[in-house]
Amino acid sequence: YPLSVMHHYEIGIDSAANFLKQVAKGEIEKVRGIEGVSKNRRSLLPYGAIVLQEIMAAMQPSKIIVSALGVREGFLYSLLDAAEQ
Repeated sequence: YPLSVMHHYEIGIDSAANFLKQVAKGEIEKVRGIEGVSKNRRSLLPYGAIVLQEIMAAMQPSKIIVSALGVREGFLYSLLDAAEQ
């Protein structure tokens, strides 16, 4: 089914690795749902895929969870005490 909100979407590590491999090779137009990404940003996707591949190789996660927020916001959120979160 079409997924319009990606926040907190979980993807298994093997599926993520396959997807990133395809994107890193520049096979962007083959990605289902790519029309949801602005054409200006599509050319940057392979670079982001390579960065995420390296992070996955270093961190060895068991799954990937997509966040609508950025790394900066997540870091700042982690600094809040439980009551403020």
